[in-house]
Amino acid sequence: MLGLLLLLHELATSAVEYGKLSSGGGLVTLRRSCEDAADNPGFRLTWLEAGGPSVTEPGRKGFVSRLISMGLLGSGHVDLRCAPGGLEAVFEAPLSRMQSE
Repeated sequence: MLGLLLLLHELATSAVEYGKLSSGGGLVTLRRSCEDAADNPGFRLTWLEAGGPSVTEPGRKGFVSRLISMGLLGSGHVDLRCAPGGLEAVFEAPLSRMQSE
């Protein structure tokens, strides 16, 4: 749970400082779901930014970029896109690992 909270904190801080929440009109949508695969159920967290100023991909990878790229619980299952409309990030981890945290 601590890893999830740290990830959300860093995403929100980045959105406020540099992303879609850095000026009026920005919006963040957060979705979560559980994939019901019989052999390995999974947890999915989706972060979508919209509105606000244009977003560009950072020129260097700092602590926050490395933390985000590690994903949930360090699982590394991250689909991260710095799209023209805003940051799009999908994090996935086995549900069993999320429940044991």
